[in-house]
Amino acid sequence: MKLPFARDRLVECYFMALGVFFEPQYFLSQRLLTKATAILSIINDIYDAYGTMEELKSLTEAIERYGMLVAQINCL
Repeated sequence: MKLPFARDRLVECYFMALGVFFEPQYFLSQRLLTKATAILSIINDIYDAYGTMEELKSLTEAIERYGMLVAQINCL
C-alpha cells in the first residue's frame, strides 16, 4: 500500500532497535522492534494527516484506556 504522506523511517527505526539490541544474537528482537516502531510511525502519520478532531479524541482516549489497563495488569 502506498502512503505518500507517511514518512519513510525504516532505517531510523532499525538504528533505534540496533541501539537497544546491539548484540548479534538478538537479531529477531531487532527485527520485531524495527517493525513495531515503523508501524507506530505510520499510524502516527495517518493520525496527523487524516483524523478529524472527534476521531482523534476517541482514538486518544482509547489508547489512554489501553495504557491504564496494561499498567493494572503489570501490577498484578
